[in-house]
Amino acid sequence: MANKKKSKSSARSKIRIVINLVIVLGVILTMAFFYIRAQYETFLKTPLTLGWEQERLIQIPRGSTARDGVHILHQAGVIQSYPYMYWCLRQSALSSKLQPGNVVLTPDMTPSMLPEVLAHVGKYARRSIRI
Repeated sequence: MANKKKSKSSARSKIRIVINLVIVLGVILTMAFFYIRAQYETFLKTPLTLGWEQERLIQIPRGSTARDGVHILHQAGVIQSYPYMYWCLRQSALSSKLQPGNVVLTPDMTPSMLPEVLAHVGKYARRSIRI
């Protein structure tokens, strides 16, 4: 009889431990989600990094995917976070409409504007004229 009580209380204590661990894990994951979401929102509103330049010309080669375009921007130092920019591009309906060409980026642009810019390169392109 005493052995049955001991096994029941042991099983209950194990269940309590598991429930507490699940609750703690849930709280940690929720906090991480909100932290990452806040960082993402800040990223979207931060102006592009162009350094001393007033404009930066970025070339998107023909056949580039959304991932390639984000990689080009990250390698050029225009955006600070590759994953956040890729997520931004994937969230937009324009990720599959990336167009090749030369894009002029200005300091007043933010990452949230880039899906529109990369999908409509003709509007933001600068063509050089040879004399």
